[in-house]
Amino acid sequence: MEHCASSFKQQVNGEVTIAVPDQQQEIEQWVFREKVKILFGNFRLSWILSLLVSTLFLHLSLAAGHYAVGIGWWLTAFAVIMARHRLVTVFFRKIDSIPLPDYRIWCRRFTWLTFLTGIVWGAAGLIMGPMLSSVDQVLIFLVLIGLSGGAIPLLGIHKLTLFAYIIPTVVPYMLWVAMALLDKLAIILMINALYMISILVAIARTDEYITESLRLKYTLEQRTEKLQDANEKLEHMILVDALTQLYNRRYFERQLDMEWKKCHRESKRLAMLVIDIDFFKAYNDHYGHLSGDECLKSVAYVLSNSLNRPGDIIARIGGEEFVALLPDSDEAGASTVAETIQHNLRHARIPHAASEVSDFVTVSTGLAVTYPSDRVSALSLFTAADKALYRAKAAGRNRIVVGELEPLES
Repeated sequence: MEHCASSFKQQVNGEVTIAVPDQQQEIEQWVFREKVKILFGNFRLSWILSLLVSTLFLHLSLAAGHYAVGIGWWLTAFAVIMARHRLVTVFFRKIDSIPLPDYRIWCRRFTWLTFLTGIVWGAAGLIMGPMLSSVDQVLIFLVLIGLSGGAIPLLGIHKLTLFAYIIPTVVPYMLWVAMALLDKLAIILMINALYMISILVAIARTDEYITESLRLKYTLEQRTEKLQDANEKLEHMILVDALTQLYNRRYFERQLDMEWKKCHRESKRLAMLVIDIDFFKAYNDHYGHLSGDECLKSVAYVLSNSLNRPGDIIARIGGEEFVALLPDSDEAGASTVAETIQHNLRHARIPHAASEVSDFVTVSTGLAVTYPSDRVSALSLFTAADKALYRAKAAGRNRIVVGELEPLES
């Protein structure tokens, strides 16, 4: 990744994108927050290992007869380890309850407790080392080296925290060994220098890989989010009528198939209303097509607000034709919905000077209800409601007519 003063480039799947300063700052803040989460998450189980190692040090001290020193040190180590564990527990509880906690404060707290933990490990070497045999001293040396090396993948995502742990853990004991073996001082110092160089290289590599991975993750998440938004907008365009914002015929047909199978499976009734605006062609001829579009919007608003149950849907399936699908509804319930639509439409008082039945917009409704089964089909339910609509229009409009389904031919 190439950094610049004003922007940086990210390469994802062979594509190069340019991040402006504000976006770069947002990315870096997100990366930092993710690093802090990983930092805390890595310690969720490592505290158990710390307790086991501290118990080993206690055992070495007790075996050498230094009870007060061993127990005192172990109690101190236990208190620090548990304090760190408590901090981790509180952190994960807080981030779930606070929208955006101050991650820098939490990172500083973790770093200071990590530094204190390193001091405790370093004190173990300096205090217990001179009291133990040469074999035990080597064992302590190896354990401290192991602790510092094992911390690289756990703490390496935040350099300061890792240094705050490694330096007090290893350096004091290494210096004590060097002073105790003056004749080997040069070799020991060289070994220490090589060890610290390898640590620095490992830290740099770890931080680089994790940072790059998190930046890539951020970019992919942003692209995924944009793709999801685009898919939602596309689905909205496909399934929603642009003029009335009701569902369209495509959505109605899909829901009819789903509800038909569901009601068939659960032995429930399915009701349908087919609704047509009375004398709508005359309305357009009298007021104009722009006013006709406004009329459709107003009627659609009345229709959608006349359905009270979450499972009921209303869709526009033609120019001035609408359909309502009412799962688990009998004839009485469906009739109540149809009457509510007529009542609300009368209350809306949409002027219709060209109507032959009223001074305001009215609708005719065909109603049909059935138990979905193998003897009838979803198409037959729609056909029955549609035929009932035509009978309502033939009978003078502005009325509700109930249709009957014809069974499938065997």
